[in-house]
Amino acid sequence: MARQLIFTSAPQGLEPGRSGYCTVARHKDIRSRLVRELERLSVYDYNQQGDGPKAKVAVFRKLALGSEEFFVVSRISDAGLDYTNRTNYIAHHLILDSFEIATVPSPAEILTNWNGWKTKWEEGPRYLEDSEEVDLTPFKSPALIPANGWLAATNDPGNAAILVSPSMKKPVLLEVDPGQEESLLKLFAESSALHKLSLDAWDYSFTTFLQENDDAKIFSWIGARGQPAAERLKQGGAPNYLDLRDFAQSKVVDPIDDDLAHVARKGPKAKASGAKSPKTRAKAPKAFSDREMAQFQQAASSYTASAAPSGSTVSAQDGSSAGKKRKRRPWLMQLAVISTALCLLVGLVVGLAYNLGDFLNKNGASGSGVMALGERDAMLLLSSAFVDMGIRSVKRDLGHLRHQMRLMQQQQQQQQQQRRDSGIGIG
Repeated sequence: MARQLIFTSAPQGLEPGRSGYCTVARHKDIRSRLVRELERLSVYDYNQQGDGPKAKVAVFRKLALGSEEFFVVSRISDAGLDYTNRTNYIAHHLILDSFEIATVPSPAEILTNWNGWKTKWEEGPRYLEDSEEVDLTPFKSPALIPANGWLAATNDPGNAAILVSPSMKKPVLLEVDPGQEESLLKLFAESSALHKLSLDAWDYSFTTFLQENDDAKIFSWIGARGQPAAERLKQGGAPNYLDLRDFAQSKVVDPIDDDLAHVARKGPKAKASGAKSPKTRAKAPKAFSDREMAQFQQAASSYTASAAPSGSTVSAQDGSSAGKKRKRRPWLMQLAVISTALCLLVGLVVGLAYNLGDFLNKNGASGSGVMALGERDAMLLLSSAFVDMGIRSVKRDLGHLRHQMRLMQQQQQQQQQQRRDSGIGIG
Protein backbone atom coordinates (compact mmCIF):
# COMPACT_ATOMS: atom_id res chain seq x y z
CA MET A 1 0.00 0.00 0.00
CA ALA A 2 1.43 3.36 -1.07
CA ARG A 3 1.28 6.41 1.16
CA GLN A 4 0.61 9.92 -0.16
CA LEU A 5 1.95 13.44 0.26
CA ILE A 6 0.44 16.52 -1.43
CA PHE A 7 2.30 19.84 -1.74
CA THR A 8 0.82 23.10 -3.09
CA SER A 9 0.19 26.77 -2.22
CA ALA A 10 -2.38 27.23 0.55
CA PRO A 11 -3.27 29.82 3.21
CA GLN A 12 -2.63 27.23 5.93
CA GLY A 13 -0.34 24.24 5.77
CA LEU A 14 -0.46 21.01 7.69
CA GLU A 15 2.19 22.26 10.10
CA PRO A 16 1.04 25.18 12.30
CA GLY A 17 2.31 28.54 11.14
CA ARG A 18 3.13 27.49 7.58
CA SER A 19 1.44 28.98 4.53
CA GLY A 20 2.23 29.50 0.86
CA TYR A 21 3.92 26.49 -0.75
CA CYS A 22 3.79 23.72 1.86
CA THR A 23 2.49 20.22 2.56
CA VAL A 24 -1.30 20.29 2.84
CA ALA A 25 -1.99 16.55 3.20
CA ARG A 26 -0.02 13.41 3.96
CA HIS A 27 -0.09 10.17 5.87
CA LYS A 28 0.97 10.72 9.44
CA ASP A 29 3.52 7.90 9.60
CA ILE A 30 5.76 9.40 6.89
CA ARG A 31 8.98 10.35 8.61
CA SER A 32 9.82 14.03 8.95
CA ARG A 33 13.14 13.58 7.13
CA LEU A 34 11.36 12.06 4.13
CA VAL A 35 8.74 14.83 4.26
CA ARG A 36 11.48 17.48 4.07
CA GLU A 37 13.13 15.75 1.12
CA LEU A 38 9.85 15.47 -0.79
CA GLU A 39 9.10 19.14 -0.14
CA ARG A 40 12.53 20.06 -1.52
CA LEU A 41 11.79 18.10 -4.70
CA SER A 42 8.28 19.54 -5.11
CA VAL A 43 9.22 22.25 -7.62
CA TYR A 44 7.58 23.39 -10.85
CA ASP A 45 9.80 25.73 -12.87
CA TYR A 46 7.63 28.14 -14.89
CA ASN A 47 10.74 29.62 -16.53
CA GLN A 48 11.48 26.28 -18.24
CA GLN A 49 8.13 25.96 -20.01
CA GLY A 50 8.83 27.83 -23.26
CA ASP A 51 6.23 27.70 -26.04
CA GLY A 52 3.25 25.39 -26.07
CA PRO A 53 1.12 24.02 -23.23
CA LYS A 54 2.57 23.83 -19.74
CA ALA A 55 4.34 20.56 -19.09
CA LYS A 56 2.82 17.84 -16.91
CA VAL A 57 5.86 16.40 -15.16
CA ALA A 58 5.84 12.68 -14.35
CA VAL A 59 8.78 11.54 -12.23
CA PHE A 60 10.03 8.37 -10.59
CA ARG A 61 12.88 8.66 -8.08
CA LYS A 62 14.68 6.43 -5.60
CA LEU A 63 15.51 8.13 -2.30
CA ALA A 64 18.04 6.60 0.10
CA LEU A 65 17.65 7.88 3.65
CA GLY A 66 20.00 6.18 6.06
CA SER A 67 19.71 2.41 5.73
CA GLU A 68 16.29 2.60 4.02
CA GLU A 69 15.38 3.17 0.39
CA PHE A 70 12.10 4.71 -0.72
CA PHE A 71 10.56 4.64 -4.17
CA VAL A 72 8.62 7.79 -5.05
CA VAL A 73 6.28 8.16 -8.03
CA SER A 74 5.20 11.78 -8.56
CA ARG A 75 3.18 14.11 -10.74
CA ILE A 76 3.83 17.86 -10.73
CA SER A 77 1.64 20.21 -12.76
CA ASP A 78 0.25 23.72 -13.01
CA ALA A 79 -2.76 24.28 -10.73
CA GLY A 80 -4.08 27.68 -11.88
CA LEU A 81 -4.06 30.55 -9.41
CA ASP A 82 -3.62 30.29 -5.64
CA TYR A 83 -5.44 32.14 -2.85
CA THR A 84 -3.38 35.30 -3.61
CA ASN A 85 -4.15 35.13 -7.37
CA ARG A 86 -0.58 34.16 -8.17
CA THR A 87 0.59 31.13 -10.14
CA ASN A 88 0.20 27.87 -8.33
CA TYR A 89 1.25 24.27 -8.90
CA ILE A 90 0.63 20.98 -7.15
CA ALA A 91 3.00 18.07 -6.49
CA HIS A 92 1.40 14.73 -5.63
CA HIS A 93 3.68 11.91 -4.41
CA LEU A 94 3.13 8.19 -3.87
CA ILE A 95 5.70 6.60 -1.55
CA LEU A 96 6.54 2.88 -1.52
CA ASP A 97 9.19 0.81 0.24
CA SER A 98 11.21 -2.17 -0.95
CA PHE A 99 8.48 -4.61 0.17
CA GLU A 100 5.68 -2.89 -1.70
CA ILE A 101 7.34 -2.58 -5.12
CA ALA A 102 7.56 -6.39 -5.40
CA THR A 103 3.82 -6.73 -6.14
CA VAL A 104 2.94 -3.62 -8.15
CA PRO A 105 3.28 -2.65 -11.84
CA SER A 106 6.12 -0.53 -13.16
CA PRO A 107 6.34 3.19 -12.26
CA ALA A 108 5.32 4.23 -15.79
CA GLU A 109 2.17 2.07 -15.60
CA ILE A 110 1.23 3.57 -12.22
CA LEU A 111 1.67 7.11 -13.56
CA THR A 112 -0.49 6.25 -16.57
CA ASN A 113 -3.26 4.15 -15.06
CA TRP A 114 -3.91 5.35 -11.51
CA ASN A 115 -6.72 7.92 -11.66
CA GLY A 116 -6.27 9.41 -8.19
CA TRP A 117 -3.72 12.08 -9.11
CA LYS A 118 -4.72 15.50 -7.76
CA THR A 119 -4.67 18.52 -10.05
CA LYS A 120 -5.92 20.93 -7.35
CA TRP A 121 -6.31 20.92 -3.58
CA GLU A 122 -9.48 22.61 -2.38
CA GLU A 123 -9.73 21.12 1.11
CA GLY A 124 -8.18 22.28 4.34
CA PRO A 125 -4.90 20.78 5.57
CA ARG A 126 -5.29 17.30 7.06
CA TYR A 127 -3.61 14.01 7.78
CA LEU A 128 -4.78 11.27 5.46
CA GLU A 129 -6.58 8.22 6.85
CA ASP A 130 -5.26 4.67 6.66
CA SER A 131 -8.10 3.93 4.24
CA GLU A 132 -6.53 6.44 1.84
CA GLU A 133 -3.41 4.35 1.36
CA VAL A 134 -3.36 3.22 -2.27
CA ASP A 135 -3.36 -0.38 -3.50
CA LEU A 136 -1.51 -0.14 -6.82
CA THR A 137 -1.59 -3.81 -7.84
CA PRO A 138 -4.62 -3.48 -10.22
CA PHE A 139 -3.10 -0.76 -12.40
CA LYS A 140 -1.09 -2.85 -14.84
CA SER A 141 -1.29 -2.12 -18.57
CA PRO A 142 -2.29 -5.07 -20.79
CA ALA A 143 -0.35 -6.23 -23.87
CA LEU A 144 2.71 -3.98 -23.65
CA ILE A 145 4.76 -6.38 -25.80
CA PRO A 146 5.14 -6.28 -28.82
CA ALA A 147 6.07 -2.64 -28.31
CA ASN A 148 3.50 -0.96 -30.53
CA GLY A 149 4.17 2.45 -29.02
CA TRP A 150 7.77 2.27 -30.19
CA LEU A 151 6.54 1.02 -33.56
CA ALA A 152 4.39 4.14 -33.96
CA ALA A 153 7.14 6.48 -32.73
CA THR A 154 10.19 5.02 -34.50
CA ASN A 155 8.86 2.51 -37.06
CA ASP A 156 10.61 -0.34 -35.18
CA PRO A 157 9.32 -1.89 -31.93
CA GLY A 158 12.83 -3.25 -31.31
CA ASN A 159 13.95 0.24 -30.31
CA ALA A 160 12.23 -0.35 -26.96
CA ALA A 161 15.37 -2.30 -26.04
CA ILE A 162 17.47 0.87 -26.19
CA LEU A 163 16.29 2.01 -22.76
CA VAL A 164 16.99 -1.27 -20.94
CA SER A 165 20.03 -2.71 -22.75
CA PRO A 166 22.70 -3.51 -20.12
CA SER A 167 25.50 -1.74 -22.05
CA MET A 168 23.54 1.48 -22.66
CA LYS A 169 25.08 4.46 -20.86
CA LYS A 170 22.72 6.64 -18.85
CA PRO A 171 20.93 8.94 -19.06
CA VAL A 172 19.14 8.37 -22.35
CA LEU A 173 17.59 11.64 -23.55
CA LEU A 174 14.27 11.48 -25.44
CA GLU A 175 13.00 14.63 -27.16
CA VAL A 176 9.36 15.24 -28.09
CA ASP A 177 7.25 18.18 -29.20
CA PRO A 178 5.74 20.43 -26.48
CA GLY A 179 2.63 18.82 -25.03
CA GLN A 180 3.74 15.27 -25.91
CA GLU A 181 5.37 14.45 -22.56
CA GLU A 182 2.63 11.98 -21.66
CA SER A 183 3.46 9.85 -24.71
CA LEU A 184 6.81 9.04 -23.11
CA LEU A 185 5.09 7.08 -20.34
CA LYS A 186 3.80 4.48 -22.81
CA LEU A 187 7.30 4.06 -24.25
CA PHE A 188 8.77 3.75 -20.74
CA ALA A 189 6.16 1.14 -19.81
CA GLU A 190 6.88 -0.95 -22.92
CA SER A 191 10.63 -0.88 -22.30
CA SER A 192 10.06 -1.82 -18.65
CA ALA A 193 7.99 -4.82 -19.75
CA LEU A 194 11.07 -6.34 -21.43
CA HIS A 195 12.53 -7.28 -18.03
CA LYS A 196 12.20 -10.90 -17.00
CA LEU A 197 11.58 -9.73 -13.43
CA SER A 198 9.02 -6.95 -13.09
CA LEU A 199 10.93 -5.77 -10.01
CA ASP A 200 13.82 -4.69 -12.26
CA ALA A 201 11.68 -1.87 -13.68
CA TRP A 202 12.18 -0.07 -10.36
CA ASP A 203 15.92 0.25 -11.06
CA TYR A 204 15.32 2.85 -13.81
CA SER A 205 14.43 6.29 -12.50
CA PHE A 206 13.06 8.82 -15.00
CA THR A 207 11.39 12.14 -15.63
CA THR A 208 9.27 13.15 -18.60
CA PHE A 209 10.43 16.78 -18.28
CA LEU A 210 13.84 17.77 -16.92
CA GLN A 211 13.70 20.90 -14.71
CA GLU A 212 16.44 23.30 -13.68
CA ASN A 213 16.69 21.99 -10.12
CA ASP A 214 16.83 18.31 -11.20
CA ASP A 215 20.05 16.33 -10.96
CA ALA A 216 20.26 14.65 -14.37
CA LYS A 217 22.74 12.06 -13.06
CA ILE A 218 20.13 10.26 -10.98
CA PHE A 219 17.86 9.56 -13.97
CA SER A 220 18.14 6.71 -16.46
CA TRP A 221 15.66 8.26 -18.92
CA ILE A 222 14.99 11.97 -19.39
CA GLY A 223 12.27 13.69 -21.39
CA ALA A 224 13.03 16.91 -23.29
CA ARG A 225 11.04 19.44 -25.29
CA GLY A 226 13.59 22.19 -25.86
CA GLN A 227 13.81 23.51 -22.28
CA PRO A 228 17.21 25.04 -21.32
CA ALA A 229 18.13 22.25 -18.85
CA ALA A 230 17.58 19.58 -21.51
CA GLU A 231 19.40 21.56 -24.22
CA ARG A 232 22.52 21.75 -22.04
CA LEU A 233 22.34 18.02 -21.44
CA LYS A 234 21.91 17.35 -25.14
CA GLN A 235 24.99 19.39 -25.99
CA GLY A 236 27.40 17.63 -23.67
CA GLY A 237 25.97 15.23 -21.12
CA ALA A 238 23.84 12.64 -22.92
CA PRO A 239 25.77 10.01 -24.91
CA ASN A 240 22.54 8.47 -26.25
CA TYR A 241 19.89 10.74 -27.72
CA LEU A 242 16.53 9.77 -29.25
CA ASP A 243 14.71 12.39 -31.32
CA LEU A 244 11.11 11.16 -31.41
CA ARG A 245 10.13 14.07 -33.69
CA ASP A 246 12.49 12.78 -36.41
CA PHE A 247 14.05 9.51 -35.40
CA ALA A 248 16.65 9.68 -38.18
CA GLN A 249 18.33 12.48 -36.16
CA SER A 250 18.85 10.20 -33.14
CA LYS A 251 22.30 9.23 -31.89
CA VAL A 252 22.85 5.91 -30.12
CA VAL A 253 26.50 5.07 -29.53
CA ASP A 254 26.17 2.03 -27.25
CA PRO A 255 25.13 -1.49 -28.34
CA ILE A 256 21.50 -2.59 -28.20
CA ASP A 257 20.75 -6.01 -26.73
CA ASP A 258 19.65 -8.16 -29.69
CA ASP A 259 17.59 -10.59 -27.61
CA LEU A 260 15.61 -7.79 -25.93
CA ALA A 261 15.02 -6.14 -29.31
CA HIS A 262 13.77 -9.48 -30.69
CA VAL A 263 11.32 -9.87 -27.81
CA ALA A 264 10.13 -6.28 -28.28
CA ARG A 265 9.34 -7.08 -31.93
CA LYS A 266 7.88 -10.59 -31.61
CA GLY A 267 6.48 -10.79 -28.09
CA PRO A 268 7.49 -12.31 -24.73
CA LYS A 269 7.42 -15.94 -25.99
CA ALA A 270 9.79 -15.30 -28.89
CA LYS A 271 12.99 -17.31 -29.02
CA ALA A 272 16.37 -15.62 -28.93
CA SER A 273 17.26 -14.25 -32.33
CA GLY A 274 20.76 -15.77 -32.38
CA ALA A 275 19.78 -19.34 -31.47
CA LYS A 276 18.64 -22.01 -33.86
CA SER A 277 15.83 -24.37 -32.99
CA PRO A 278 16.86 -27.90 -32.00
CA LYS A 279 15.42 -29.34 -35.21
CA THR A 280 17.75 -27.31 -37.43
CA ARG A 281 20.97 -27.97 -35.56
CA ALA A 282 23.42 -30.28 -37.25
CA LYS A 283 23.98 -33.59 -35.45
CA ALA A 284 27.58 -34.35 -34.57
CA PRO A 285 28.83 -37.79 -35.69
CA LYS A 286 29.18 -40.38 -32.95
CA ALA A 287 32.76 -41.02 -31.89
CA PHE A 288 31.91 -44.55 -30.60
CA SER A 289 29.35 -47.18 -31.54
CA ASP A 290 26.46 -48.10 -29.23
CA ARG A 291 28.15 -51.38 -28.36
CA GLU A 292 31.38 -49.64 -27.38
CA MET A 293 29.49 -47.13 -25.27
CA ALA A 294 27.71 -49.97 -23.42
CA GLN A 295 31.06 -51.60 -22.64
CA PHE A 296 32.48 -48.32 -21.34
CA GLN A 297 29.45 -47.77 -19.07
CA GLN A 298 29.68 -51.31 -17.68
CA ALA A 299 33.37 -50.88 -16.92
CA ALA A 300 32.78 -47.48 -15.31
CA SER A 301 30.00 -48.80 -13.06
CA SER A 302 32.13 -51.77 -11.88
CA TYR A 303 34.98 -49.39 -11.14
CA THR A 304 32.71 -47.06 -9.16
CA ALA A 305 31.39 -49.95 -7.07
CA SER A 306 34.91 -50.94 -6.05
CA ALA A 307 36.42 -47.48 -5.85
CA ALA A 308 36.12 -47.15 -2.07
CA PRO A 309 38.94 -48.94 -0.24
CA SER A 310 38.23 -51.52 2.43
CA GLY A 311 37.30 -49.93 5.75
CA SER A 312 36.58 -46.55 4.20
CA THR A 313 33.57 -44.58 5.50
CA VAL A 314 33.04 -42.93 2.11
CA SER A 315 30.31 -44.61 0.09
CA ALA A 316 30.42 -44.94 -3.68
CA GLN A 317 28.60 -42.21 -5.62
CA ASP A 318 25.25 -43.09 -7.13
CA GLY A 319 25.70 -43.30 -10.89
CA SER A 320 22.24 -41.81 -11.54
CA SER A 321 23.22 -38.51 -9.92
CA ALA A 322 26.90 -38.41 -10.76
CA GLY A 323 26.46 -35.96 -13.62
CA LYS A 324 24.01 -33.68 -11.83
CA LYS A 325 25.04 -30.84 -9.59
CA ARG A 326 22.43 -29.11 -7.57
CA LYS A 327 22.35 -25.38 -8.02
CA ARG A 328 23.35 -23.42 -5.01
CA ARG A 329 20.86 -20.77 -4.11
CA PRO A 330 22.30 -18.82 -1.15
CA TRP A 331 19.55 -16.24 -1.35
CA LEU A 332 16.96 -18.89 -0.47
CA MET A 333 18.87 -19.68 2.72
CA GLN A 334 19.09 -15.97 3.53
CA LEU A 335 15.35 -15.56 2.96
CA ALA A 336 14.66 -18.49 5.29
CA VAL A 337 16.91 -17.00 7.97
CA ILE A 338 15.22 -13.59 7.68
CA SER A 339 11.73 -15.10 7.87
CA THR A 340 12.69 -17.22 10.89
CA ALA A 341 14.18 -14.20 12.66
CA LEU A 342 11.00 -12.21 12.07
CA CYS A 343 8.81 -15.03 13.41
CA LEU A 344 11.00 -15.38 16.52
CA LEU A 345 10.84 -11.64 17.10
CA VAL A 346 7.06 -11.56 16.86
CA GLY A 347 6.80 -14.60 19.18
CA LEU A 348 9.09 -12.96 21.72
CA VAL A 349 7.06 -9.75 21.77
CA VAL A 350 3.76 -11.63 22.09
CA GLY A 351 5.16 -13.72 24.97
CA LEU A 352 6.41 -10.62 26.76
CA ALA A 353 3.02 -8.98 26.34
CA TYR A 354 1.16 -11.94 27.88
CA ASN A 355 3.58 -12.25 30.80
CA LEU A 356 3.45 -8.51 31.33
CA GLY A 357 -0.36 -8.62 31.43
CA ASP A 358 -0.33 -11.29 34.15
CA PHE A 359 2.21 -9.33 36.14
CA LEU A 360 0.22 -6.11 35.90
CA ASN A 361 -3.02 -7.83 36.84
CA LYS A 362 -1.37 -9.08 40.04
CA ASN A 363 -0.06 -5.62 40.82
CA GLY A 364 -3.47 -4.12 40.17
CA ALA A 365 -5.08 -6.53 42.61
CA SER A 366 -2.63 -5.48 45.32
CA GLY A 367 -3.68 -1.83 45.13
CA SER A 368 -1.02 -0.37 42.84
CA GLY A 369 -3.29 0.17 39.83
CA VAL A 370 -1.94 3.59 38.92
CA MET A 371 1.64 2.40 39.03
CA ALA A 372 0.74 -0.73 37.02
CA LEU A 373 -0.92 1.39 34.36
CA GLY A 374 2.21 3.49 34.00
CA GLU A 375 4.41 0.41 33.78
CA ARG A 376 2.07 -1.14 31.24
CA ASP A 377 2.22 1.92 28.99
CA ALA A 378 5.99 2.01 29.25
CA MET A 379 6.36 -1.67 28.43
CA LEU A 380 3.92 -1.43 25.53
CA LEU A 381 5.97 1.43 24.10
CA LEU A 382 9.14 -0.63 24.59
CA SER A 383 7.57 -3.64 22.86
CA SER A 384 6.44 -1.43 19.97
CA ALA A 385 9.96 -0.06 19.63
CA PHE A 386 11.42 -3.59 19.48
CA VAL A 387 8.93 -4.56 16.77
CA ASP A 388 9.77 -1.44 14.75
CA MET A 389 13.51 -2.14 15.04
CA GLY A 390 12.96 -5.73 13.93
CA ILE A 391 10.88 -4.73 10.91
CA ARG A 392 13.50 -2.17 9.81
CA SER A 393 16.23 -4.80 10.12
CA VAL A 394 14.27 -7.28 8.02
CA LYS A 395 13.56 -4.62 5.37
CA ARG A 396 17.28 -3.79 5.20
CA ASP A 397 18.20 -7.48 4.86
CA LEU A 398 15.61 -7.96 2.12
CA GLY A 399 17.04 -4.98 0.29
CA HIS A 400 20.50 -6.59 0.37
CA LEU A 401 18.96 -9.88 -0.76
CA ARG A 402 17.23 -8.20 -3.70
CA HIS A 403 20.54 -6.59 -4.69
CA GLN A 404 22.29 -9.99 -4.65
CA MET A 405 19.55 -11.53 -6.79
CA ARG A 406 20.02 -8.81 -9.38
CA LEU A 407 23.78 -9.31 -9.39
CA MET A 408 23.26 -13.03 -9.99
CA GLN A 409 20.87 -12.26 -12.85
CA GLN A 410 23.36 -9.84 -14.41
CA GLN A 411 26.12 -12.47 -14.19
CA GLN A 412 23.88 -15.00 -15.93
CA GLN A 413 23.08 -12.49 -18.67
CA GLN A 414 26.79 -11.76 -19.15
CA GLN A 415 27.56 -15.49 -19.38
CA GLN A 416 24.79 -15.96 -21.94
CA GLN A 417 26.11 -13.03 -23.97
CA GLN A 418 29.65 -14.49 -23.88
CA ARG A 419 28.35 -17.85 -25.09
CA ARG A 420 26.46 -16.17 -27.94
CA ASP A 421 29.55 -14.15 -28.91
CA SER A 422 31.77 -17.23 -28.97
CA GLY A 423 29.24 -19.24 -30.96
CA ILE A 424 28.83 -21.99 -28.38
CA GLY A 425 25.63 -23.99 -28.81
CA ILE A 426 24.99 -22.85 -32.39
CA GLY A 427 25.12 -25.43 -35.13
